[in-house]
Amino acid sequence: MKHCDAVVVGAGPAGLAAAESLASAGIDVTVLEAASHPGGRAWSERWKGYLLETGPHTFRGESEALWGLLERLELMDEVEAMDGRAARYILRQGRLFRVPNGPLDFFMSGLLSPGSKWQVVWGLMKAGSLEDRSVAQWMERRFGTEFRRSVIDPMVGGIFASDSENLDMARAFPKLWQRTGASGRVLPSVLRSASTGGGRRGVYALRGGFGQLAEAVASRLGSQLHLAEPVSCIEVGSDGSYHVCAASGAVYSTHQLILATPLGGLQRLLPPFMPDTLEVLQQLSSVPMATVSLGGTGQPPLPDGFGALLPRDEGFRMLGAVHVSAMVPERAPAGHWLVTVYLGGRHDPKILDLDDADLQELARRELSQLAGRVLSVSMGRVYRHPRGIPQPDLRSPRALKALQDDVGRRPGLNLAGSYLGGVSVEVAVRSGLEAAAQVREELAA
Repeated sequence: MKHCDAVVVGAGPAGLAAAESLASAGIDVTVLEAASHPGGRAWSERWKGYLLETGPHTFRGESEALWGLLERLELMDEVEAMDGRAARYILRQGRLFRVPNGPLDFFMSGLLSPGSKWQVVWGLMKAGSLEDRSVAQWMERRFGTEFRRSVIDPMVGGIFASDSENLDMARAFPKLWQRTGASGRVLPSVLRSASTGGGRRGVYALRGGFGQLAEAVASRLGSQLHLAEPVSCIEVGSDGSYHVCAASGAVYSTHQLILATPLGGLQRLLPPFMPDTLEVLQQLSSVPMATVSLGGTGQPPLPDGFGALLPRDEGFRMLGAVHVSAMVPERAPAGHWLVTVYLGGRHDPKILDLDDADLQELARRELSQLAGRVLSVSMGRVYRHPRGIPQPDLRSPRALKALQDDVGRRPGLNLAGSYLGGVSVEVAVRSGLEAAAQVREELAA
């Protein structure tokens, strides 16, 4: 049995951030990761001359925790700023409409009817109701049904692979909720935020992909990171220590444990030694996703810009597609295009029953339909995420509160992961840093 100051289970963004913080403080930390590479879904791969992301491609300028980690890892020179005004498209009635990028674009856009446009304008000053808990209720009361169906539903489909009726507004859009709550008006809160706001804006990417971030932390951790080392169970010793048992037979003992696994791992590891958490964990869910990267030559299947969102009522299985080579041209060979398609989610849970060839063909066929011509594809790569996106649904706030209360009563145990506050790499990193801060505080006591 190996004794450690702290053990982190999971080397996704949350676990890596926690481990980097602890190691930098001189704490003897061991990180156990089931996969053969660090980073979780935030990983990159070079394949047939392309640089592919297995999960997210970009991060927002407001991601302060992530910026801090990049600075400590000396990766700031590797950050690329995207064109913040690059076009984004939504499919409606078989046509791609550009999402408005300002007041003039909004009034000139054909995405919404004239009546709906004026309803949106008036909605900026309209108060909501204390009963507006779901995204659909919150948005529709202010901006109307057409705006919710034409803009918000494709957006939540692309971000959360879900629907607006099912999502909790406070968790899905926390910053907007914090400014307005259930009943507040949008425009005054936005103006107040603009008058006091600062910091970075826009969208950014790493030249080497998110895998560059994971590799940098892995290099710093060295032998403290154990890849391809899945955890089979966790036991509690008579002295209150945690015995983390790896499938290899190794056992790591610690009084400070951070569980930074996805929800599936947490639901498997936590209840055996904390049975009271079983019921609340069953109320937290995530949905399966497949990302399919396709590349080829000739005219790209999407117009220049970030990509397109596709509402479910348009008859496509894909939720959206990112035009990677338009955002970051060097990720595809010269003269080639690169697009990543997202499939699955709450309303298509059987997507992973398809084999890789069928998934690639589905993505190619639907991109061809979107482009209006048959695409010739020279590169295809599939990434599968059985627990792809945690769902900030209507029952999750109460379940998370109960889970965190239960865990808070267990000395030396901390949770980290994007499911605690959203779906982004920034949320995951911030949760890892918060867990590490708690460990440092307890070790110093």
